[in-house]
Amino acid sequence: MGVHSRTSRSIPEPDWPFDDRDFTCLRRFFPTHATLFDRKTIIMRVSVSHETTRSGFILKKTYHEVILQVAFTHEETQIIRQRGLLKTKLMDRRPADAKVDDRTEKFELRVEDLMNSQVDRFRCATPSQSKIYEDDLLDAMAELKLWLDDNAETATGTVVEF
Repeated sequence: MGVHSRTSRSIPEPDWPFDDRDFTCLRRFFPTHATLFDRKTIIMRVSVSHETTRSGFILKKTYHEVILQVAFTHEETQIIRQRGLLKTKLMDRRPADAKVDDRTEKFELRVEDLMNSQVDRFRCATPSQSKIYEDDLLDAMAELKLWLDDNAETATGTVVEF
């Protein structure tokens, strides 16, 4: 049992299925979403962070907040406004500190809540729930990005021969 040095073995470079400079292979597999894989395009920036907060005057309770901030590009902002997508619901959610008789529509996450880099805070009861919520948020943001790219232009005609 000796100590292995890095120079004793040569590790081959990974054989990636795409060209790192222009992502030609990814464009071939995903032609409709080729701009998502182009490094020259500006992408939507999503920032998610976690904070632990305590609230209550007599009976203090600890909550785990997930803080979301989205910076849309100028083009995405124009798409949202021109197509009237501000009221679009991204996900249903209910915070840990919600009262029983609160309406669920009050807690929906909508596109208008994220415009102009507004900060969205959501309270979870446990750290595990906050991590699960973060995963759900990132999935919703990925879907939103694809959806905005699909709404960028109107569809072109298609000719199919059988």
